[in-house]
Amino acid sequence: MQCVALDDEKYALELLCDNIRQFPELELVNYGRNPGEMLDYMEHHSVDLLFTDIQMPMLNGLQLIEKMGEPPMVIVVSAHPDYAVEGFAHNVLDYVLKPIKVKRFRQAVDKARLFYSMSRSDNHLPDSPHIVLKCEYRNIKLKESDIIYIEGLKDYVKVFTSFQSKPIVTKHTIKSIGEILSLPEIVRINKSNIVNMNYMKEFQKGCIYLHGNTCLPLSNSFKENYTRFLDFV
Repeated sequence: MQCVALDDEKYALELLCDNIRQFPELELVNYGRNPGEMLDYMEHHSVDLLFTDIQMPMLNGLQLIEKMGEPPMVIVVSAHPDYAVEGFAHNVLDYVLKPIKVKRFRQAVDKARLFYSMSRSDNHLPDSPHIVLKCEYRNIKLKESDIIYIEGLKDYVKVFTSFQSKPIVTKHTIKSIGEILSLPEIVRINKSNIVNMNYMKEFQKGCIYLHGNTCLPLSNSFKENYTRFLDFV
């Protein structure tokens, strides 16, 4: 994968480039500290993956993404977790916090490699996986990406979706339905709730806000689940 690195701080850029060079699948074709110059470079060269900081003078990382007609895959590398929600709203592939941890950086690169290989083989990303839920006398085929969150009620669960206001009620425990879900961004955050992190609007200490102002508590017992997705929680 041909990639570029952008950070306005010299030392941070050097560290970022050093991390990139540890991965033979990444070809670092350009790096720099000026967002405008990097934007011009990407408009005239083929780039598969952009590593970028957020807070930079004149043009921040998210503004840079907005200015690109068809941006490449983007991994944000920033010391500021406050921009993560907005970053994912810009379809960034991952959000890695500084100082860079090798294990966390490897996870981001692995995700980019997976998306790259899928796009190369099919020329598009595959459809979201499906599950089939039995609701009364019907079997409902449901895209996992349409799930906003799930609420457990002993032997039943309520599945809240993006396409209807009324939840789907089906006979499952919160544990059993979690075992059939495959999207990594759908995670269990407490004893009673599973959440699709793509619908996250805001994190605060102890709770998560989803689109529609639904507020769900975060449990330390399940911290490993959601910190793997966003490592600044």
